[in-house]
Amino acid sequence: MFRDEGLHHPGVLVIHDEILIRTEAADLLAMESTAAAAIVSIFIHSVTTVTAVTAVATITTIAAIRTVK
Repeated sequence: MFRDEGLHHPGVLVIHDEILIRTEAADLLAMESTAAAAIVSIFIHSVTTVTAVTAVATITTIAAIRTVK
């Protein structure tokens, strides 16, 4: 089994039992960054959608209350 013995170099990434060098390491880090950005984007979109639905429901409720009065 491979262990990380303190191998820390900008062009080398140790992940699980593999050593990724230069391009492979850069590609993996880029994919992880892209995935993280996509998750944040989906979260923001979800929050915005919930906020919009809540706003419409609130406006509809206020309009209904005003109509009853």
